[in-house]
Amino acid sequence: MKKNLHFGFMAICVVIFISNIFLFLHSKGGGNTLQEIILDITPGAIAMTEMANLTAEIGHYSLHCIIEKNSDSDFFQQLQNSVQLLQKQGEIHLAHEKHVGMEEEKAAEKLIEKINTLRESVYFFSKSKLEMNSETLKDHELNVVHQAIRDLNKVLLFHKDLHLAELKAAQTLILSKKNTLNLVIMNSSMILLSIVILIWWMTIKIYNRFTAKQEIQQKQIELDFIEKKQIEEKLHQAKKMESIGLMAGGVAHDLNNILSGVTGYSELILHDLPADSKLRQPIEAIRDSGSRAATVVADLLTVARGAASTRESHSLNSLAQEYLNSPEYKALESLYPKITYQNRLTAVHSNVLCSSVHVKKCLMNLVTNASEAVDAAGLVIVSSENQIIDDDTAARYRIESGEYVVLKVFDNGSGIIAKDLERIFEPFYTKKVVGRSGTGLGLAVVWNTMKDHNGVVLAESSDKGTCFLLFFPVSQKKTISQTDNDAREDLTGNGEHILLVDDEPHLRDIGSQMLLTLGYKVDSVCSGELALEFIKNNKVDLLVLDMLMEPGMNGCQTYEEIIKLFPGQKAIIASGFSESDDVKEAFRLGVGKFIKKPYSIDQLGQATKEALNS
Repeated sequence: MKKNLHFGFMAICVVIFISNIFLFLHSKGGGNTLQEIILDITPGAIAMTEMANLTAEIGHYSLHCIIEKNSDSDFFQQLQNSVQLLQKQGEIHLAHEKHVGMEEEKAAEKLIEKINTLRESVYFFSKSKLEMNSETLKDHELNVVHQAIRDLNKVLLFHKDLHLAELKAAQTLILSKKNTLNLVIMNSSMILLSIVILIWWMTIKIYNRFTAKQEIQQKQIELDFIEKKQIEEKLHQAKKMESIGLMAGGVAHDLNNILSGVTGYSELILHDLPADSKLRQPIEAIRDSGSRAATVVADLLTVARGAASTRESHSLNSLAQEYLNSPEYKALESLYPKITYQNRLTAVHSNVLCSSVHVKKCLMNLVTNASEAVDAAGLVIVSSENQIIDDDTAARYRIESGEYVVLKVFDNGSGIIAKDLERIFEPFYTKKVVGRSGTGLGLAVVWNTMKDHNGVVLAESSDKGTCFLLFFPVSQKKTISQTDNDAREDLTGNGEHILLVDDEPHLRDIGSQMLLTLGYKVDSVCSGELALEFIKNNKVDLLVLDMLMEPGMNGCQTYEEIIKLFPGQKAIIASGFSESDDVKEAFRLGVGKFIKKPYSIDQLGQATKEALNS
């Protein structure tokens, strides 16, 4: 289409060029018009020229007649012939001047009169010799012929000048018209060419705009199609995650209850078991195995529904440094001695509202994966930096715009191929060798943790290495103070009355025994309804509420009813997982702390102490 427009423009320019040549050649034909005017004037001018010549001849003949009249009569005949020619030329001139104007016609008539005078003089010269003598001829010649010739010459000279002026005026007029015509042709050509160029430019602009609009529309259609496909894939993934969540939720809830018994009872046994007992080592192994199993269940719950946790303001740099000083990280370094580990925690604003446990869990998963991605000697870098996310980038990442602290984990391994990179965050999708490490939930935990923290995780990979980027929104809140709560004596109570509410009998038994061990007075009930009845008749200092209890009211609903009767009642939520809305609502109503199942005696004592002192 654009090529056709250019071809049409060139064709129009060629037409204009040819037209200019034709008009220019036509303007050269102005000489023809001048020639026509000259031809129109010429007969009179020729007649006048010939008359001037003839008058000279007549004068010559008349003088010759005076001198030679008696010797040769041929001169008289020549004189007569000259006068006749003069009369004919005068008639021609008179005929021409009649077409010019009245004044020219009168002047021509005077010429005829003078010619007639000469004709009569010739007749006088033709008389017989007896009738004339020399003196008479000479007198007639001098007084009549010469006077007529002088008058005739004056008139002829006047008309000669008049015709020359007309010729010059005609020539000037023609040249002026010719120059004007050339100027008009040139200006018209320039204007026409400018109009054509303007039309061509506007046409090209319109065409380009139309083409650009079509390209934009086509790209938009393609983007819409890609976006629709991505939405469909995400919807499919969400449905798959929801299915996994429905399956994992019930299984994990039951597993947590079972693991609570394993870890809880082993804790209680170890608390009362002598230090030199031969049963301590196997019971500690049981407790540790239960704790590792609880970690797997926690990962599954994070992928499925999101693990229940409290969010507090922490320095991401500090959390990363805590992990880098942890026994888990030291063990990883000893496992891969040829790998060089570096940290570049340079973020100036590193405070984030987060669950510290989940952030360190994410970092541990990513560093472990990076170490496994480096075959032998290699490099793993943990770094942090601040970055401003604009509206366009935020829309692409599906997060809010603003300032973020970005936690990066880089390795210079062989990278992840494109088809695997699209699926690495799916649960149970792993390319690891069976039995080497991992359950296939590590990156899924990272993805869900970042989603729960209103952030995003991105993966960039090539044959030069892989980098995972975790975007956390910067928090303006001050970080909480870190205190050492490992000493058992700091966790003991002073006989405060605590009501433990849980629908699982062995969990009520474990929790009650732990609280009694810590020095609290404890009562327990199996439902929210019974808790409401109990508290109406018994004052308690603290409630320990299970979040999910079936059938009947859950922990949040139970607390909501209790604070209607006793505003400001202190409480703790205990659960393996929770719907985020219920957790947020419980904290909004006044719940002071959250404790994750299965919990240890130290964790329960710490949460209880903080809730009572709040």
